[in-house]
Amino acid sequence: MSSDDQANTLDIIKASTTDIIELLAAQKSAFPDDPYNLNEADFEEAINSPSQSIWIAKHDNQFAGYIALNDKRLRPWTGLDNLIVLERFWGKKIGRKLLLHAIKNATRPIIRLFVEKNNLPAVKLYKTEGFWHLYSKANHYENNDSALVMFLKT
Repeated sequence: MSSDDQANTLDIIKASTTDIIELLAAQKSAFPDDPYNLNEADFEEAINSPSQSIWIAKHDNQFAGYIALNDKRLRPWTGLDNLIVLERFWGKKIGRKLLLHAIKNATRPIIRLFVEKNNLPAVKLYKTEGFWHLYSKANHYENNDSALVMFLKT
């Protein structure tokens, strides 16, 4: 391994309660006005829940982003609740690596997500990885943008 390779490591690890401050900051950065943002207690509950998982990406040991999965009771799918990469890490394929990690670790045969219709890089990523758009929800987001509801059969 070259020194350049060693200088650009990416680790994806399960979140712990010591990561909550960084999770909160990432969420606020990505969704500053979302009334459904999780608070500290919500993140702690998600981290400790057997039906939820949060995976964080560390690029050169720095928090770079996270992805959250949720297996709600009586639903046949795993919900992909958030995929956030901090802006300073954009362009390093961290979002794709987090998504592939989530797909590999999903516990149900289908993954469902909502994505803002105008978030073209995210829509492209999901389509590239095999998600398909099933339907839309008008005015789903706080900016009145529609959500594309997308599914992937794992």
